[in-house]
Amino acid sequence: MTLSVDAASDHGRDVAIQLFDATSAVQESIEHDTALDGMAAAGVSATFCAALGDLGKDSFGLDFRWAHARHTGLPTRTLVFPSGAGERIRQVARRLQGLDLSGPASVVGRVESLHDSPDGARWRVRIRGELHTEHAVSGPRGVWVRLPGQRLYELAITAHRSGRRVRVTGFRDGAASRQDLAVPPDGMEIL
Repeated sequence: MTLSVDAASDHGRDVAIQLFDATSAVQESIEHDTALDGMAAAGVSATFCAALGDLGKDSFGLDFRWAHARHTGLPTRTLVFPSGAGERIRQVARRLQGLDLSGPASVVGRVESLHDSPDGARWRVRIRGELHTEHAVSGPRGVWVRLPGQRLYELAITAHRSGRRVRVTGFRDGAASRQDLAVPPDGMEIL
């Protein structure tokens, strides 16, 4: 199966990156039996795991290649799932359904994308780095961060333009449909 995304489309590119992050997190989790915290931060849901697990009883792979026109910083990579992985992924889906991932968390990394839609989600950024929670450290991977206002969003723009790393500290709401890291007004700094 080939999924071709228009390199000029930010939305299509973001979806492909999120698909890569989520699939990579699932693969890492079933290979190393790691904690589920990092999977949720990468955008993995129980529904995603159930769909991925249904791709086959035999081994399967997903091949990710990125257009040279718009550099993502991500490797060209084939994510291979061995025979029997589908059932293991469906087990992860069942575990994710009952998991409460609420709690304090932080991420240190580079701002890889900025999203500010006045009609929808305001002041969201995606940071590629290590996610630290009470229970685990995972990454590096993309972590969605919800900033409290324009001031921190402008700080994120500055960090993005200069390529500098940021430290963001906040709280994840495990009951929310989106596992964004919600940040207080003093929760972000450029390193």
